[in-house]
Amino acid sequence: MNRLQITNQEKEVLRWGGLFGMLGSVALIAAMVIVMTMMPPDPATWEEWVTRFADVKTTRILENTVYLAGVILWVPVFPALYYALRKTNLAFALFGTVLGIAGLIVLMVGALPHIGVMPLADIYYAPETTAADKATLGLLWQASQAMHESSLAAGILVVPVALVALGIAMFSSPSFGKGFAWFGLILGLAGIGGAIVNIVNLSEFGALPVFAIIIFNFVVGWKLFSLSRMAEVMTRTEERPRTELRTGY
Repeated sequence: MNRLQITNQEKEVLRWGGLFGMLGSVALIAAMVIVMTMMPPDPATWEEWVTRFADVKTTRILENTVYLAGVILWVPVFPALYYALRKTNLAFALFGTVLGIAGLIVLMVGALPHIGVMPLADIYYAPETTAADKATLGLLWQASQAMHESSLAAGILVVPVALVALGIAMFSSPSFGKGFAWFGLILGLAGIGGAIVNIVNLSEFGALPVFAIIIFNFVVGWKLFSLSRMAEVMTRTEERPRTELRTGY
C-alpha cells in the first residue's frame, strides 16, 4: 500500500498491531525460558506426572499464563497485516488473516492444560484414593495431555499456512517488498514442514514451527510499527508547508 495514503486510524492499527506482535513473541520466549530453567526433566511414567504436579504447579501455571498472553498478543498482528496488504492483494491478505486468527484460537484452546489436570491431582492425593484409582488417574492424565497436544499440533500447522498466504500477499506490496515476502514464505513453509514431521513422528521438530511463528510475528511486528512511524513522519512533512503558507512564513 502507498504509505502516503495511510489514514490516521490505519496508522493506529499498524502501530498497535506491530507492538503487540513483538510483545507476543517476547512472551513466548519468556514461556520457553520458564520451562527450560524452572521445570525438572519429564517423568518416565504417567503416574509420576501426577505425583510431581504439586511441586511444579506454580511454575506450570506461570508458564501457561505467559504462553496464553503471548498468543493473545499475536492476534492483532493479522488484522494489521490485512490493513497493510489488502489494497495490493486482497485475496491472500484475507485468507492469511483468517487462517492466522483461526490457528491462534486453536492454540489458545490448549493454552491452559493445568486447568484440566488439577482436579486429577487433587483426587490422586485424596485419602480415599486406592492404588487402582491412582493408576487410572495416570491414564486420565495421559488422555488430558493428549488433548492438549492435539490442539497444539493443529495450531502450529494452521498458523504457518497463514504465513505462506501472507508472504504471497507481500510480493505485491511496495511497503514490504520481495525480501519480506520471501521471509514470510520461507518461514511458513519451514513451519508447515516441521509441523507435519511432528504430527507424523512426534519428534523434536515440533519446536521448528513454534520458532517460525515467533520470529515472523516479531520481525513483521517491527515492520508494521515502522510503517506507522514512517507514515506519521510523512504526514507531518506534508502538513508543514501548508501551515507555513497559512501563517505567511
